[in-house]
Amino acid sequence: MTKNRFLFFGRFAVVAIFLFVVAFAIQNLWHVVKASEERNLNNAASEYEALKKMYPEKLQTLPQSMVRMNTSSAVIPQNAPIN
Repeated sequence: MTKNRFLFFGRFAVVAIFLFVVAFAIQNLWHVVKASEERNLNNAASEYEALKKMYPEKLQTLPQSMVRMNTSSAVIPQNAPIN
């Protein structure tokens, strides 16, 4: 009877330690994924800002034959080459 009790507590301790390690690993994995998503979002935002600032400069270098005005007075490139 005592031997069975020790086997039960031994298994219980192993399972408890295993669950603790798994929980800790999942928490770290979740933190890494969140940090990666944040980094990707920051990179996308900075690339968007750079492109947004570059667009008017590129538009000014287009020939007037490739640019027309729409009804809202915004400049729209027509058949502009992609660099």
